[in-house]
Amino acid sequence: MKALRAQMNPHFLFNVLNSIKLYMVQNDARTAAKYLTKFSRLIRLILNNSKSPMVKLEEELNALLLYIEMENFRFNDKFDFELYVEEEISLGQIEIPPMILQPFVENAIWHGLMHKEDERGVLTINIKLNDAKDKLCFIIEDNGIGREKHSKSERARLPNINQLAYKLRTTALPLSMSCSKRMPV
Repeated sequence: MKALRAQMNPHFLFNVLNSIKLYMVQNDARTAAKYLTKFSRLIRLILNNSKSPMVKLEEELNALLLYIEMENFRFNDKFDFELYVEEEISLGQIEIPPMILQPFVENAIWHGLMHKEDERGVLTINIKLNDAKDKLCFIIEDNGIGREKHSKSERARLPNINQLAYKLRTTALPLSMSCSKRMPV
């Protein structure tokens, strides 16, 4: 479990479980079962891949594709996904560190595609060799809103967060004072 926690965003895990719960509450047992099956396969792949410092590229891509499929499913099929692998690359022969691509893909989905409103999102992963044919190149692209627009939307939320923090501080102070009067320290 420690390996899983270190390699998979905890928010993703909780969001998946909440999505499954929602399907169950809505009496959509078929969708809940389908989603739960995918989730258990993903967890199994991650745990298996985390047993060693390197995994076959093919195994890593299987886990990554399942992760992408689950995120797209959870967000009501909001984006398309394309994977391109150069013919010269043997997926079963090349090894890479496990879960090395997932944070970049997660970033593309969460900070690019999820905020896209005007057209359908596209996530593209290109795997190719460099010109010298001695290094792998992973190119992860999306047609999301872009870093600048995303950071502007995040900055626009800051005043609201600051207002909330101020309200919490001003509310918490009288509460802590009244508690300390009634309870011995």
